[in-house]
Amino acid sequence: MLNNEEWKELINTGIILSSYTEMDLILDRVVDDSIRIIGCEGATIYIKKGNHLEFMISKNIIIDKKIGGFENNVKKFTVPISNESIAGYVALNNEPLIISDVYDIPSNKPYKFLKVFDEMYQYRTKSMLTLPMNDNDNNVIGVLQLINLKDKNNNIIEFDERSMFVARYLSSIAGSVLKTTIYNSLLRNSYLEAIERLAIASEFRDLETSAHVKRISEYSAVFGELLGFDRERIINLKYASQMHDIGKIGIPDRILQKPGPLTVDERKIMEKHTIIGYKIFEGATSDVMKLSAIIALTHHEKWDGTGYPNGLKGKDIPIEGRVVAIADVFDALVSKRVYKPAFDISKVISIMKEEKGKHFDPELLNLFFKNINRVVSIYDKYRE
Repeated sequence: MLNNEEWKELINTGIILSSYTEMDLILDRVVDDSIRIIGCEGATIYIKKGNHLEFMISKNIIIDKKIGGFENNVKKFTVPISNESIAGYVALNNEPLIISDVYDIPSNKPYKFLKVFDEMYQYRTKSMLTLPMNDNDNNVIGVLQLINLKDKNNNIIEFDERSMFVARYLSSIAGSVLKTTIYNSLLRNSYLEAIERLAIASEFRDLETSAHVKRISEYSAVFGELLGFDRERIINLKYASQMHDIGKIGIPDRILQKPGPLTVDERKIMEKHTIIGYKIFEGATSDVMKLSAIIALTHHEKWDGTGYPNGLKGKDIPIEGRVVAIADVFDALVSKRVYKPAFDISKVISIMKEEKGKHFDPELLNLFFKNINRVVSIYDKYRE
């Protein structure tokens, strides 16, 4: 069946798969290792969504040589969980299926082979192994489909006992890990959506729109990317930045919505929104909430130490606070407000350049202006 080296490789793959927490990494690893360890030409994974299977990823070493990047050229589609298609049949009946030649499926079988990819890429699918990816309770999470097993002489042969064993092993581990990943993803998406809705709610009192919140988050995400943050840190920054002005829910409307300049006393009250925002998230345990507290407190601090509430200076200001300071001022200047008209981009750049090394971190401001086209495209996309 498997020699010692193959066993070691398979076990190592299982350990690595079990450590992954992101769906894309899991799917990518399963298709790559299926092709490599089993020795077939291609692999495809579908994930169950309700009563359909959603195509997620497909790789094929032969087609890829012809066109390059095959997996990036296949658009997402769904297949009903029914007896009509091979993948749907396997998901419906929760049992593996081996077909020696998909162009010679007996007429009494309910499923049929879809030739669209073969015709599109001038390819010939012959042998196929399709099996369910199950969780620990034997519920179908998705379907793994392998095509064209090769022998030592590079001839296409029918999938055998060895290939079935390896495929079952990989799909079993992937199914269990994916269930946890999908569940955690749903929880995280609901959690992040709640944060976004809370941020939007706070903006309504400030006579601003949800578009402002969205733009700040997108500007900040671009900053995170340019600064080389990892994916998790970018996501945290994207959502936490939306909470920068959450403390304004504690500011009286007579000040928050005043169309003219604030008095000295009114300004002092307004500045308290940074502390109020911090206190809302103080003691939170999640990374996004912790970062929300930091951004709420520090996004009005200035590089030269003249900001509020604590007069922090230079790199004593957390980088996320410095990022949102630039994003927030840019958006305020380029947008119409009750106290000012919208300024054009050239004027905004001129105003902000005057604050380089004063209000803003000079290196971050340079990075911001170097990528101003990306920033402006975000503004145009989410314009009020």
